[in-house]
Amino acid sequence: ADPTRATELGLRNLRRVADLLIPATSRETEPYDDLFDAYTRVVSQWRTELGHVATVVGGLDSRELYAGQTGVRFLPVPKARQAAAVQFLLEHGFKTPTFLVRADLLRRIEPNGIVSRLRVAQTSLMNSLLQNARLDRMAEQASLDPTAYTPLQFLTDLRAGIWKDLTTPTTPVDLYRRNVQR
Repeated sequence: ADPTRATELGLRNLRRVADLLIPATSRETEPYDDLFDAYTRVVSQWRTELGHVATVVGGLDSRELYAGQTGVRFLPVPKARQAAAVQFLLEHGFKTPTFLVRADLLRRIEPNGIVSRLRVAQTSLMNSLLQNARLDRMAEQASLDPTAYTPLQFLTDLRAGIWKDLTTPTTPVDLYRRNVQR
């Protein structure tokens, strides 16, 4: 019922799995093909998990409702849950996922490619959040309910989180984070 909480648990499991990839897939005198496949699946699952949280932003809760029953069938996800989902994505989707960026693992499967792989996943997540349909839905929700999470509030929260690194200039911005900012 709560995609953010479910994703939090899913990401914990992915971190555990990432630690086990090398011992679970490596066999003496065999190539690292299984490691490559398993790692690729972990990155894909990471992106899928975060996509579940993205659906909360501008989302609707629906329930089966028939004529004669009280209430409405579609309710916007509460503003607090949407704002929390954005914060979760900023923390877990747009910061560098260090458990996926491990030299000991990556140098066994490819000479390069992780920067591109994460950039594509994070760009996909950003594009999902910034879809016109999502922003239109949020604007419509705000027109019907003045307490709704508005597109302006959402975009302000997203921008503040993406550029948060500039508030503490002593911390260097890594390549993955610069890709998100770009």
